[in-house]
Amino acid sequence: MIEKIKPLLVKLLFPVFYLISIIQHKMFPIQIRTDLETIESLSKGMSVSRLGDLEFYLILGRHGLSTQDMDNAISGRLQEILSLDTEKTNGFMIALAHGFGNYNDQNFREISFWSWYNARYRNKIYPYLNSKVYLNAHFARNFKKQEEVVRAMKEIWRGKQGLLFEGEKNKFGLHTNILDNAKSIKRIIAPAKNAWSCYNDIVNAVKKHEKNHLILIILGATATVLAYDLWAEGYHAIDFGQGIFWMEHEQTGTLLSEDDYCKQIVAVIKLNKGD
Repeated sequence: MIEKIKPLLVKLLFPVFYLISIIQHKMFPIQIRTDLETIESLSKGMSVSRLGDLEFYLILGRHGLSTQDMDNAISGRLQEILSLDTEKTNGFMIALAHGFGNYNDQNFREISFWSWYNARYRNKIYPYLNSKVYLNAHFARNFKKQEEVVRAMKEIWRGKQGLLFEGEKNKFGLHTNILDNAKSIKRIIAPAKNAWSCYNDIVNAVKKHEKNHLILIILGATATVLAYDLWAEGYHAIDFGQGIFWMEHEQTGTLLSEDDYCKQIVAVIKLNKGD
């Protein structure tokens, strides 16, 4: 019953949640860079692990996600990464959801959600934070908002050999030109749900490829851990997130077809029976 009426309660109590969250922003400020600042850092070789509201649920032991059941092992790894002081991790940064920093450039729906979320969970998450500056975890969600973001994003992989890990239903870039300026793209397909269960297989699949590959990961909470571990091994790894990938900007040039997408797949990792 509570779940059914929760959206209505959030709307009715919005002024209270908003006031509490603004006070929290003032008392416990968190500096989060903009989309473009984040993309610029990634273009210069920065590796990143993203942590947002869903990863925080795993950290706090609240519940599992649509893409990942609750698991103490991944919860512990996410806590470890969130607690890092990135002044000591040269070439690696943590990205947090923009709503943890401020509400600039957000619509009412976003402000309403983050007001509720901050009021309820921010005080539980803040003790884990040891870095002074964070990247923006939503850097890949503004494709459909700004042409400028799309152009900047494509500079990350311009002329590079890309190795893309994604869930079996993602198909990032299909029917778009978003990856057309990469030197090459190889894809490794992993389970859409509970990819953590075959984490060692995923890591071993990466290690078959040279470290000059740019690693793009679209794999839920598993991507958060994988990007950090691969950075520690010497790779340039980007946790790209499960963002909105439909492109509303004008498409020009050659678009990625189903046939060409399938040709990019070099490996498929499946859950072991019983997982």
